[in-house]
Amino acid sequence: MNQIIYFISVVKNNNFAKPAEECHISQPAISQQIKDLENSLGVRIV
Repeated sequence: MNQIIYFISVVKNNNFAKPAEECHISQPAISQQIKDLENSLGVRIV
């Protein structure tokens, strides 16, 4: 569920730095969560 929240924040902010700050996680962690979401869906979404 957090992956969806992270994805929405990335799309809303059009970058990874601000969503990481908003979600209180590191930028590499949010990037990894988006990558994991892409892998689970089998598509590139960002």
